[in-house]
Amino acid sequence: VSVQVAGWSAYAGVGDGYTDFNYVTLNRASNGEELDRVCTPGSDSMAPRELDPGGATNVPLYVEVVDDATTNAYAWISVDDFRLD
Repeated sequence: VSVQVAGWSAYAGVGDGYTDFNYVTLNRASNGEELDRVCTPGSDSMAPRELDPGGATNVPLYVEVVDDATTNAYAWISVDDFRLD
């Protein structure tokens, strides 16, 4: 699955330096298992990202867009142009 992603997803000074708050996941529909994750590019410009289902072919999947920034960090996410490869 390809998607265009823009935004910021990191807050300096947490853990090993940065924490990713905003991301897109590809999940198995039957149990919610996360198969792949991509984060925002740290830019206002859209950037191409690929979500790899691994071996999960011919099974229902779903995409989840997460904005999980709860601090005063400059973090946001924008997505567009989802395509099945």
